[in-house]
Amino acid sequence: MHECATYVAASERLLLRPLTRADLPVIGRWFSDERIRRFYLLTEEGVGADTLAEAIEWARHDPDVAAWAIEERDGTLAGLGNWRADPVFRDVYEIEVTLGPHMPGGRGYGTEAHALVLDHLMRTRPAAKVTGRALADNHAVIALAARLGFVEEGRLRRHVQIGAERVDLVVVGILREEWERSRQARPYATISWGSGADNPRSGANRRHAVRMNGDGSTAWCTPAAGRPTRHAGGGS
Repeated sequence: MHECATYVAASERLLLRPLTRADLPVIGRWFSDERIRRFYLLTEEGVGADTLAEAIEWARHDPDVAAWAIEERDGTLAGLGNWRADPVFRDVYEIEVTLGPHMPGGRGYGTEAHALVLDHLMRTRPAAKVTGRALADNHAVIALAARLGFVEEGRLRRHVQIGAERVDLVVVGILREEWERSRQARPYATISWGSGADNPRSGANRRHAVRMNGDGSTAWCTPAAGRPTRHAGGGS
């Protein structure tokens, strides 16, 4: 858990904040996991800390690129995501999200994490369309995308080489108006800061003090030991 983290969006169980260098040791360990290498990195080879650090710096200086850490409500790192604008069609963005290998399957965390990043992208960037890619044998993510309203737009045959194997790559996309319809039909919601949202650590996790930043984001800072804290809504 960061001593002071800036959260920009929340869902029922997850929080979204910018990825930082402090996250790299944990994510580096995740990238040794075979499933993450295959289905998120699309390679059998690992990705080094230098590459991740470069991505963080790129996101800091380019508003059309973002690198995100996804946390559980207790501050445990749960996943990561990113988006970037197409270099030619600047209102089209590509999104990528993965959960850490420790996260339980079959409990909806993957769908919730993808929705959290997708919704924040649509609320904060002028995106007319968002795309995603998945290996053709990544049936879980392809089904997840369909639940969020993505439509399969094509298949790049034998596009990715993983070891000695060449695998098809499925391309999915969602238009802004499709996102609006699918978001309204979901049984759950996400929020982005700057709209008077409630304290994301209310209830059982009352350990942090809130500070509203000038850009509309919310910073939660761990107080010094033994000091009382105040929370949104006037709690103490």
